Amino acid sequence: INAGSSFTNNFGPLNITGATGVLQVNGSFTNDGIVNVTGIMTVNGDFANKNTLNVATASVLTVSAGGQFTNAGTLDNSGFLQINGTFTNSQKLVNKGEMNNFATFNNNNFIDNQTGAAFFNRTGGTLGMGFGSRILNDGSFTNQNAINSFGKTENNGTFLNSGTLLSFGGSLIDNNSTFTNNNTLSTNDVVSNDGTFTNNGTVNVNGGSVWSNNANFTNSTTGTVNVLQD
Repeated sequence: INAGSSFTNNFGPLNITGATGVLQVNGSFTNDGIVNVTGIMTVNGDFANKNTLNVATASVLTVSAGGQFTNAGTLDNSGFLQINGTFTNSQKLVNKGEMNNFATFNNNNFIDNQTGAAFFNRTGGTLGMGFGSRILNDGSFTNQNAINSFGKTENNGTFLNSGTLLSFGGSLIDNNSTFTNNNTLSTNDVVSNDGTFTNNGTVNVNGGSVWSNNANFTNSTTGTVNVLQD
């Protein structure tokens, strides 16, 4: 799909199949039906998913630098999703494979990172969580750069923060498994720990933040907890 052109998939399904199956979007693509990727899909322009997009095991979906991907339907990823541009999730994103964000990821609704899946917010990547948004992590979730959250993060798997995680007013961090902070975690609202929480970096408990530790909290020899409220 060339730059300056547009394509609308009204009903589908549109199948991208085989090792040589390639869909390259340089213009504008709107999916109102079903797109099945069993090959390679690259977004250099604008892609709007308003219905269903399935990325199969060992398949690759890449949003290139300058590319814009908006998910207003359901994106089911069992392969590899790499974001070097801008990705906005306004509906449901199910990750069963591997996701890597190197640029801008705006989550305004629901991310379901399932058991066995891996989500990486890489160096250079920023993950924004809007009001009412949610991350449900049953797999592996790693932040290497910046997360700014007004939503809910529920961890039932393994969560590693090696960057900066800023949890604003209206947010919630609910840990039921293994959460490790190796850099900076700043909270301004509710944090509930019913699993194993290990701090090797800095935790800032700001005014208005309420922490409830119902299980195991370990502040290591390299860890600092700053309670910045009365």
